[in-house]
Amino acid sequence: MIHLGFIFRSLTLVFFLALVVSICALLVNIPLIMRMFVELRNFNSLGVGGLSKSLWKESQRNKWIAITRRVIMLILSVFLPLAAIVGFTTIISDKRMPTDGIITVVLTGSYLFIGFLSHERKTY
Repeated sequence: MIHLGFIFRSLTLVFFLALVVSICALLVNIPLIMRMFVELRNFNSLGVGGLSKSLWKESQRNKWIAITRRVIMLILSVFLPLAAIVGFTTIISDKRMPTDGIITVVLTGSYLFIGFLSHERKTY
């Protein structure tokens, strides 16, 4: 049986590793952010600021929507297999068929299959 302390320590380690990676990613993007402000100033000095701003805002909105989708998919791709493993171990250890374990395993399989189909659609 997996102890809760081990799970808690593992999740804490994953959280802090993700925190370090995200801080590094932000630090790497500082020159890009500075260049963005310089280009914005150049657009405003040329007088095309209004049109380019609205196009830029629209592209940024679409970009953030895509990022949000990716983050949700990433969270699900981490959570669902873990939940499926826990559900599968409950099915094995209890020697009965709990419905939540079966539902979790089926949801994980469906999620992975949908991800595979989405990837196949993008490659062709």
